[in-house]
Amino acid sequence: MKNKFKLNKICLCWLAICIGMLCTIIFLFGHIDYIAVAIDVIACTLFCAKTIRDKSYISETLVVSVNHTPVYDYLRCLAVFLVILLHVVRFELSLITDDIYGNVLYKNIFAISVFSLMGNMLFVMLSGTLLLRYRDESVVDYVIKRFSKVFVPLFLYFFLYYYFYVYEGTIERDTIGGLFRRFFTGDINSVEAPHFWLIYVIIFLYVVFYFLRSMLKDISYHDLSLLVVATVVFSALIIFVPYSISDILSCRFLGWILASIVGFWVSKDETRKYDFILIIAGIISIAIMLFSYYYLEEAAFYTYLDNLSPFRYVVGIGIFALFLHFKDFLKASYLIRLISKYSYGIMLIHYLVIYIIYRRDLRIVSCVMYHGLGTVVVFLQVLAFSLILAFLIDNTYVSLLQSIISLMNSIPKRKENSWQIPVLC
Repeated sequence: MKNKFKLNKICLCWLAICIGMLCTIIFLFGHIDYIAVAIDVIACTLFCAKTIRDKSYISETLVVSVNHTPVYDYLRCLAVFLVILLHVVRFELSLITDDIYGNVLYKNIFAISVFSLMGNMLFVMLSGTLLLRYRDESVVDYVIKRFSKVFVPLFLYFFLYYYFYVYEGTIERDTIGGLFRRFFTGDINSVEAPHFWLIYVIIFLYVVFYFLRSMLKDISYHDLSLLVVATVVFSALIIFVPYSISDILSCRFLGWILASIVGFWVSKDETRKYDFILIIAGIISIAIMLFSYYYLEEAAFYTYLDNLSPFRYVVGIGIFALFLHFKDFLKASYLIRLISKYSYGIMLIHYLVIYIIYRRDLRIVSCVMYHGLGTVVVFLQVLAFSLILAFLIDNTYVSLLQSIISLMNSIPKRKENSWQIPVLC
């Protein structure tokens, strides 16, 4: 009787996910797409069967219990929050009237988006923190694992953006070949997804990480620290030296590689003795950024507040130092854990959610209402919608394609094992 009750709960859970995805299709496209519905039903049926066979699968899906330090969940959530805030504010301010443009309220709200650019730096630093630690892993296993976790969701969300905006009439329908060309050439603006630039950068970083972590394996902490100092100096040179030299130095991708190394360095145990200094340096950098925003000319403060300015490196280091220093005081939170698990999906879908909320007039309030506190309400609304959609899409279409790739990857190994002669003891 008890097993039957558990079976019913499992079936009801996946039925709810299936229905939720059907509602999502109707919400996005205004009608039922029978191919999408068929894939949805197949995915939920297969994963229901998988859950019956492996009870831990539903726990992983719902993030019921995990045994790890929550500090990186908090940092990942902070990065997601900042990216959402950035795009919410930018979208809101693009719609405001001339009577608000340029006044104190406008400048204060825009300041939120300027600081929220830190989300990009935190994401790259997190990637370096978690992936530059040496692992004895073959290049094939590394590529397949990262391909499944990062490339596959990007591929599906890219197509989702395309079909949504075709349905909206914003972009023209293209051939399948043309759509694949857009994806592999990174033509993100053609599907109204400009925020995908960061994901493409991270994918290229993952390629470099496999070789970079072997190089960093035996580097001394002293030399690694010197490299971090050189990184901050390198970024400062772009601001303070003449343009003829800065044009040579301003290699953006190299800047993101260095940001990932900074994240790797600040997460090391040896760095904890410098936490107080790093936190203070981060606070001073925030003060400099605020001063440059409010008191310098626009051209100047954009230079100081660039994605890869030295102040953003130092603020990122300070944030990491703060969280890692007080990690024992961070309590495990189910909501933080849930947002962290689906943070990648949230990153991919939130820009579309912002568009839908604004274009379909689903906002509860405007960002400029209540002296700018409306920004918090819109942010929470976008976060909630994005979390729900990411949960549903990731556990249906994304998981189904990842499972197919995993199955295809296991076939050669099965064939290899089938040729092995058993050893008799």
